[in-house]
Amino acid sequence: MAGLQSAVPTIISEGADLISQSQATGQQRPVVVQPPPIDEDPRVEDILNEAERREESTLLERERRQAQRREELEAEQARARVRSAANNTAGSGTAEAIRDDNRQDAEREQTFDNRETQQQLDRIDADRRRNLLDVARERRRASIGLQRQLQAR
Repeated sequence: MAGLQSAVPTIISEGADLISQSQATGQQRPVVVQPPPIDEDPRVEDILNEAERREESTLLERERRQAQRREELEAEQARARVRSAANNTAGSGTAEAIRDDNRQDAEREQTFDNRETQQQLDRIDADRRRNLLDVARERRRASIGLQRQLQAR
């Protein structure tokens, strides 16, 4: 622990030396404009919350539809058994086809919801980039104007 404490003042003094050297030589660090993290943007938070609510409601609706389809499937299977018994034939593959159709519907709905949410987030990201470029341009114009004023004096 003592070794770390002795290293801290050295690092700090070296940093101070670098700062004073860069100020003495007139070097300026480029200004880098960065947006706040996307997690802190309230619009992003609202969109994610809305997507989560939509996904939950979609899941509930999907469960209700699946329960209804299961009932329809059981009824269809019962009718198929009655028909096959009456015709002395084996049952058909309608149950499997209905299950596959249900699974494909659920996948399609989820893909659509995910794509819509991603598009909203992409729009916000593009707006943020555009705003950053505008801020950077304004700062650049202001610095050029300030330089011209200083040169004129």
